[in-house]
Amino acid sequence: MEIAPRLHAVRVLSGYLYLIDEPEITLIDAGLIGSGRAVRRYASKIGRSLDDLTRIICTHAHPDI
Repeated sequence: MEIAPRLHAVRVLSGYLYLIDEPEITLIDAGLIGSGRAVRRYASKIGRSLDDLTRIICTHAHPDI
């Protein structure tokens, strides 16, 4: 869901992660194992590909991983 211009919240099992849709895509937090499918689907839904992903910003870590 677009929550601000070019900023998208992607629902995954562990909560939300965020995509910034500029000429290149930035992913904020990567989610837990298995979240990649949701990110790929959402990117496709907005007409993008993970080939456009150039940055991943991790804001925190999960101690169980």
